[in-house]
Amino acid sequence: MAKKSISQKKSKKIGDWLTGAALIEYLMVHIGKVGLIAVLILTYVIYQNHARSKIHDNQLLKKQLKEVRSQEVNTQADYMRLSKRSEVTLKLKSMGSDLEDSEQAPYRIKVNESR
Repeated sequence: MAKKSISQKKSKKIGDWLTGAALIEYLMVHIGKVGLIAVLILTYVIYQNHARSKIHDNQLLKKQLKEVRSQEVNTQADYMRLSKRSEVTLKLKSMGSDLEDSEQAPYRIKVNESR
């Protein structure tokens, strides 16, 4: 008879595991630990998602910065080209101005500081 009770207990335990009753009983006993682990896992997933979005944003900003730097170099090159003496002269002629390029080299005007 003792053998039947042991086999009945085993079958009852297996039946409990199959129906999920043993799992629920285990969770009720260890609800604090399970809750803590669930909170930690949730926190980990949230921070991992946040970090991935920051990395993605950082990559986009680096790409934009590279584009802006290349635009700055191009704008600076255009400005340097347009500020050349020959380019200024051509621009003035195209605007219909009667200003001409000077043939004489520039010279310094000296002023006496004493009064």
